[in-house]
Amino acid sequence: MSQYSKALQLFNRIPFDPENKFSSTITNADHEASCDGMSTLGGCSQITRKDSTKMVKSKEPKTVTALKVRQWLGLWDEVQYDASDFQAKPTGKSFFLCSIKASHLKALTGVYRRSTKTGKARALDPNVQRGHEEERSRIIRDFVQYGFPWCEMGAAKRSLPGADDLRKPGWLPTAILVNILPPKAERNGVRIPDEDLIKVEENGSTATLTLPPNFEDEKWQPKQVFPLEVIDGQHRLWAFEDFKPGDDFELPVVAFYGLDRGWQAYLFWSVNITPKKINRSLAFDLYPLLRQQTWLDKFAGHSIYRETRCHGSFVVPPRQPVVSTNKHAW
Repeated sequence: MSQYSKALQLFNRIPFDPENKFSSTITNADHEASCDGMSTLGGCSQITRKDSTKMVKSKEPKTVTALKVRQWLGLWDEVQYDASDFQAKPTGKSFFLCSIKASHLKALTGVYRRSTKTGKARALDPNVQRGHEEERSRIIRDFVQYGFPWCEMGAAKRSLPGADDLRKPGWLPTAILVNILPPKAERNGVRIPDEDLIKVEENGSTATLTLPPNFEDEKWQPKQVFPLEVIDGQHRLWAFEDFKPGDDFELPVVAFYGLDRGWQAYLFWSVNITPKKINRSLAFDLYPLLRQQTWLDKFAGHSIYRETRCHGSFVVPPRQPVVSTNKHAW
């Protein structure tokens, strides 16, 4: 085939394009092949096209790198799993630990709250979280910005001389517990579309979480269903409603994948009900450095702390064994 024929064949591949929308149709290789030895065509100036390396690439989805935490016992294979009771056997033996910008996590997360509007008995409602207490989220929002005890102080106390000394960093080191919805999952009768999914790819001891293709920032809205659902931590998460802490404030996240809602309710109980809460006196015993914190003396005025300050020294008596009637305390 002559060089002229090659050039003509290549030219015929170009669609009619008065606005030059298809300027990247021809690659460098095509151009070089057609112009090889074609001085008679004026250096192929008639079919020159833009460099293919300048082609506009589609934007890559945002990803999050997570640690894979393996946590499974052989004994758990003997547990009575029942999908009809929302306690299907987990498909994996791991969960994931990562950090996500607070505003992004808020945008990706939906809370499926219990409701009596559907006429369904509360005992039969599979949704996990309770109603949102806005005041509680407001206090957490104040804590993030000003720390404790400022977040619990009223306007009168905040205006007192020296009150500014009570401002502290508001760290939130406790993980938000979420579940990643798998393909074909349904929530409130709606199936999650592929465009809303977070895809998980495991790579040995780590995993890559690929966010929905069109996710950009905190303004994102799902097409149908949020890809994450809160198991525990909704009030911490909702503290970031209309509050942007900036790019340097991320939240730790523990993420399960495709965990049935009965097990989500079980986890909520395990995290919130089972642990034993210590009282303030025991806190001073376990962490003696608390007795030297002036901010605590100013705000709380705890009796043990006042006694320590008044006497100059305070010897903690030997701890007595505590017999607990709660067999689940840990």
